Amino acid sequence: MTRPEWWFYSMNRYGHPDDALAAAVESDTPPTTDVTTNSQRPRRWLLPVLLVLFVLALVIGWQVVGVLFGLVSLPEPPVPSFAEATGHRPDVYGFDTWSYRAGALVSELTLYYTQAGATCSTPPFSHDQSALIGRLFPQASNVVALCEGAETFSRFTMLYMAVITSFDPNEALSYLDISRRIDWIGD
Repeated sequence: MTRPEWWFYSMNRYGHPDDALAAAVESDTPPTTDVTTNSQRPRRWLLPVLLVLFVLALVIGWQVVGVLFGLVSLPEPPVPSFAEATGHRPDVYGFDTWSYRAGALVSELTLYYTQAGATCSTPPFSHDQSALIGRLFPQASNVVALCEGAETFSRFTMLYMAVITSFDPNEALSYLDISRRIDWIGD
């Protein structure tokens, strides 16, 4: 028993579909067609996979953008609005020192930094604090208060130290030196 020619073309994926149709018309037999081929089958797994990949890319992308933004725009340490800048010394990227003249009492400046979240101390300073003041602020004399604080931004931390100097703590003219250090690795 021989098979008709249209059967070969309809079953053979390499043949042209018009050849199978033409053979079926010549033999007066309806062709059998495979309606659900691989290209027409709905891929139900594709949408959830694409949705998961999109959410994953969004989460990772948001964190990368936050880190890049943190690297580009470093925060400034808190400075009272009444302080007047007198100098700035950038040591290394993320390590800076600013000098200010403030028309305020020492108690007003320490209150400002305490409200900003810093911890303030007055003399006598510990040996470590005295060494740190001498290293970061070699020209500072008559130090009457030391305020240390930290602020978290992105994945990093800004550490700052404000040294308040005054020749007379009861006089409304104080000097403020602020050192900022960015903690890049989170130690």
